[in-house]
Amino acid sequence: MRASDGNSTVVFADVFRRGALDGQMLWTIDGDAFSVEMWQITQPRPAEGGDLYALCRARATITARWQGNAVVLPSSLRAKGWSTSLLFSKKTTGKTSTKRTWEQGADCGVSLDNSSPITFEVVEKDADGPVRLRATTNKATFELQRGTPVDGLDPKRVLDGLIH
Repeated sequence: MRASDGNSTVVFADVFRRGALDGQMLWTIDGDAFSVEMWQITQPRPAEGGDLYALCRARATITARWQGNAVVLPSSLRAKGWSTSLLFSKKTTGKTSTKRTWEQGADCGVSLDNSSPITFEVVEKDADGPVRLRATTNKATFELQRGTPVDGLDPKRVLDGLIH
């Protein structure tokens, strides 16, 4: 959700919205696998027959080592992403609206430096596990909240939720 180095705070949603319609950065921990992921949806671009959006996703996974409640990454993570472009048509025939999808590639990326161990503290949990975490490095403190992994995103559903 946000990161602070003690002097300033960065809200990741605000960072994504400067150049995109919406987006998230995600950290995933599954046993000793640690992933940094991101997704963002571009601002609409007028196209013949509707508006063109692109959902860009990136993910990098590495085997990490646990030291108590801290994760130690053996190296930095860097990933080139993939995207899906979606053309949402605005044609209406009688009472029925039609949506066409057109796909093409684009580039995006995500990275995380391994400058120090990442210590995790559970701030809130429910029956499914942690809901909110605090992650601390030697450079910043991150407030994390449970989200949908990049692999679980349905581009059409995400975009429908943002534009309707």
